[in-house]
Amino acid sequence: MYINDDMSVKTLAMVSEYPTYETLWVGIEHNGIPYVYRNGYHPPKPICNFSTFMEFLQTNIDHIMTVDCRSVNIMCGGSNQLSVANACIRTG
Repeated sequence: MYINDDMSVKTLAMVSEYPTYETLWVGIEHNGIPYVYRNGYHPPKPICNFSTFMEFLQTNIDHIMTVDCRSVNIMCGGSNQLSVANACIRTG
């Protein structure tokens, strides 16, 4: 992840953490708008249960929205066989 050095950036601690999930949550404020980037990797042959992983995403995104409902949430990274449409439906 490359971030311009003139932006205010912080690594975010999430309410739901699983060490087997390769994710990084970063908060960036730009022009007064808070952005949350979730950068992660979902391998082609995942070692995690799909339903548990979706709960992990949904729990953390719900938490972000309760902290600041103005947050723009962006998910980046390799999703492989993870259904992006299903993730959008579950997380908004």
